[in-house]
Amino acid sequence: MRSTRAISRSAGVRRTSAVGTEEPEQQPIEVMARHRSHSTAFKRHVAEEFLTGETLHGLSQRHDISRQLIRIWVGNYEARNGL
Repeated sequence: MRSTRAISRSAGVRRTSAVGTEEPEQQPIEVMARHRSHSTAFKRHVAEEFLTGETLHGLSQRHDISRQLIRIWVGNYEARNGL
């Protein structure tokens, strides 16, 4: 039976899977991006750009936001402004 040691995921620590066999150091686990919040004025501006003919793809790339988020903002904009 093989003897194993605890495996650590922190950066700079070597991990050992079995006695005598070392594996290379692991990079730290990636952290999720922080939740971004956007101002009401920015949301309105993006919704208006879409309604004047800008594409979802173009807007999402330019402002680095998802197309679904733009759809939500446009729906809210239309509901509030009676469009």
